[in-house]
Amino acid sequence: MRIEIDLGSVPPAVTLLDPDEFTRFEIAVSRPEHAFVSVDELRRLAGARAADPAWAQQLEAMLAYAQGKGWCREDGAVRAHIEWA
Repeated sequence: MRIEIDLGSVPPAVTLLDPDEFTRFEIAVSRPEHAFVSVDELRRLAGARAADPAWAQQLEAMLAYAQGKGWCREDGAVRAHIEWA
């Protein structure tokens, strides 16, 4: 049996392949290189820091840079690199 997990979809897609193969059992995980995060969620996660004008200015500069590189979606979400621990 082989279970495939695609972490690039939301929610993650889980598929059982070869359900009649009993001589092996494995899990294969497909990991995306990037994820998109909404700006509202960034602000929410920042908590009280989001109210700091200097912090907000730095966030806007980061978003402008990302926008210039094509790293923002139409809905405003910004692309982040995924680092796997």
